[in-house]
Amino acid sequence: MSIKTNELQIKNIFIALKRRVWLIVLMTLITGGAGLFYTLSNPSVPIYEASSSIIISEERANMNTIKVFVKERVVLEEVSNELDLGKTANQLGQQITAQDIEGSQIVQISVQDSSPENAVSIVNTLASIFPDVVEERLGYSDIGVLSEATLAESETPIYTPGYNLVYFSLLLGAIIGVGLALLLNGVDNKLRSERELESTTELPVIGSVSKMSYTTRRQNTTDSSNTDLRGETIV
Repeated sequence: MSIKTNELQIKNIFIALKRRVWLIVLMTLITGGAGLFYTLSNPSVPIYEASSSIIISEERANMNTIKVFVKERVVLEEVSNELDLGKTANQLGQQITAQDIEGSQIVQISVQDSSPENAVSIVNTLASIFPDVVEERLGYSDIGVLSEATLAESETPIYTPGYNLVYFSLLLGAIIGVGLALLLNGVDNKLRSERELESTTELPVIGSVSKMSYTTRRQNTTDSSNTDLRGETIV
């Protein structure tokens, strides 16, 4: 494919987008407005995270079992009752993650919440209750709290609400608009200029007939009528 052909295709795409720029703008406004409406209708709040660490002096296989036990219902229900959270074990479990640190015997428990105070309270209560519940239920006693979360370390939110959805909606609308503009151009067989006619037929344009305006047509019709009515009588 020659460079001239590539340039012609790029130019045709640019002309097609310019011709239907209204469609691109319309789709961008529609999707952007929908994103803005959803964002304002469903306001989000900042999310804070607090972390505590426990140390487990057990074999690796037992440690994995204990780590999974962090999110068991019996543990979470006791935490919820202790703090009077009014949440089910399933709801509380969605806020909690537990992971060992670089394969060591230290497990970090993290809690996410819309309030930094609640996040700190929940994770510290969980860390203090967990060793007793594990010893009672599983018989493992070599578990202790290594460090507790503090409010000062948890006051910075890990998620801040913004208008990312609106920006994404605007971008999506622009992409859809461009796609529709190119699609409509592909099924549009009209030739709107002499240049388009020459590029399509590969023949030169010898002449053209100008489009007659409504005023000109009306004037010509009036003149023709006057000519028909005018005459002379010869005796």
